[in-house]
Amino acid sequence: TSLKKADTPVSVLMLADTTKEAGGTGLDRRSTSGSAAGELIRDIRAAFSEFTKQMLDRNAQSELALMEFGQASIMVTNFTSSGEEIEKGISKLIPKPSAASVLLEAILESGKELDKRKNARRAIVSINVEPGDEQSREPPNNILKQLAKAHAQYFSVALQKGDLRNNARGMVVDGLTDAMGGRHDAKIGRAHV
Repeated sequence: TSLKKADTPVSVLMLADTTKEAGGTGLDRRSTSGSAAGELIRDIRAAFSEFTKQMLDRNAQSELALMEFGQASIMVTNFTSSGEEIEKGISKLIPKPSAASVLLEAILESGKELDKRKNARRAIVSINVEPGDEQSREPPNNILKQLAKAHAQYFSVALQKGDLRNNARGMVVDGLTDAMGGRHDAKIGRAHV
């Protein structure tokens, strides 16, 4: 027997936080200058840009898509193997000043989209800012069933300040990553002064 990295193409749907929290209020509610807003969305863009590059460098036949979840889950870039097309979508990500989060709705929609893909390997990767004002109303069990139907793994990175987080959403995300063979990481950020 042997163990090696998988080299078959993968379909990945990236979920980007474009809520008011991604606009800077999540990590530092005191910021009024807008500098936090610029830094958070730049970090989200940079992370997805590097992720796209690495995924396509590993297998040029992999396909990625980009969805945002500020106020509504909206497909920004449909599935493509073109890094240039994904970059165009990433450059369009901007936070919406009064938008609440619908991350859980976006996960459900991602499962539906991935279920249509031909690649056997499928994954969802999300970046969100905590604490978030989650407005999704979809029962967690429905989301889990959809991800299982799509055979999709779920990986989540939450940018948060200290222990501040949306506990209800956090429990759902933790449960989904555990059940689907993914991972949930919280990256603790510092307040912007």
